[in-house]
Amino acid sequence: MNDEDTAARVLSAVRATTEAGEVRCDMSFEYDLRMDSAALIGLLDAVETELGVVVADEWLSRMYRVRDLVDAVCEARLAAK
Repeated sequence: MNDEDTAARVLSAVRATTEAGEVRCDMSFEYDLRMDSAALIGLLDAVETELGVVVADEWLSRMYRVRDLVDAVCEARLAAK
């Protein structure tokens, strides 16, 4: 799976957990998608399960936008190889 496929799957997971009509990589979890930290942790858990990766804990403290989650998942996929 390449980075574009990973991004598409992450975007799909975000859409499934939020009521936002549109989800883009530049959107903020807090301000644009109205997700609090508990919702973000739930989303991260769902993404890890769906994609079979484990995102490093330090990503949580710097996960502000959807792009950050995509980057974290891509990094986790590389680390698992």
